[in-house]
Amino acid sequence: MKAKDSNSSGVKGGPDNADDDGGSRIRARLHVNRHGALDQDHKSAVALLAAGLMWTLYSFASPIGVEGVVHQLTEKLAETAAIVFFLISAMTIVEVVDGHGGFEVITNRI
Repeated sequence: MKAKDSNSSGVKGGPDNADDDGGSRIRARLHVNRHGALDQDHKSAVALLAAGLMWTLYSFASPIGVEGVVHQLTEKLAETAAIVFFLISAMTIVEVVDGHGGFEVITNRI
């Protein structure tokens, strides 16, 4: 069994490593995987921040003014919330049917 590194992060080249160049510490904090891509949680956070920034810039540059953009944003959020509510409801129904073996009838007939 291998001994674990003595640093607090458990990552080779982590914060307690004296010969670290600093790059691995940044990669550990950003949770960059071995292919160089950010993990899914960070992609969502970046997308939400970018969307907020774009709506903010649009509100200042738009000829309809901030109030008009707020109205547009409210409509878009309502549409998105309706879709999310529908998808959560549909996923719940599918899970209940699957939990009671409802799809076995279909798969056995195929």
